[in-house]
Amino acid sequence: MNNIVEQQTQTDKIAKWKMFIKAGNSSFYGQQTIVAIAYYQKAITISEQLFKSWEDIQSAISTMLISHHNLADLFLKEGNIDLAELELRTIHQKLLLSLHEAEPNSPRMDALLWGVSRTYFALISHLKNSSERVKTMPLYAPSSLEMAYKNNLS
Repeated sequence: MNNIVEQQTQTDKIAKWKMFIKAGNSSFYGQQTIVAIAYYQKAITISEQLFKSWEDIQSAISTMLISHHNLADLFLKEGNIDLAELELRTIHQKLLLSLHEAEPNSPRMDALLWGVSRTYFALISHLKNSSERVKTMPLYAPSSLEMAYKNNLS
C-alpha cells in the first residue's frame, strides 16, 4: 500500500514538474522573463525532490538537467552570461557531490556519471562560447570523473 502511495506522489510530482517546465517555456517564448524564471525555479525544486526519492534515478537527473539548463538558456537569452554559468555550475556541483556519495558499481553511480558528463560538456560549451571571458575557476570534473570511473571499475 505504501509503495502505491509513493508512486502516486512521484507521478503527481512529475506531472507538476512537466506543467512548470511547459509554463516556463511558454513564458520564455512569450518574452515574460520574470514569470519564466519563477516557473523554472519551481521545476528545479520539484526535480530535486524527485532526485532524493525516485527509483528511476536517470529520469530524476534528467528533470534536474532540463530545469537548470532551461534557466541557464533564459539567462543567456537575456545577456546575463554570469547567471547562466552559475546555473550550469550549480547543477554540475550538485551531481558531483552526489557522485562522491554514491555506492560504487550501482545504477545510481552510472546515472550520476551520465549526468555529470552532460553538465560538464554544457559548461565547456558555455565557456567556449563566451571565450572573451576566460575563467580561472577550475571545473573539477576531469579528476572527479576519473576518480568515480576508476572506483566504478573496481
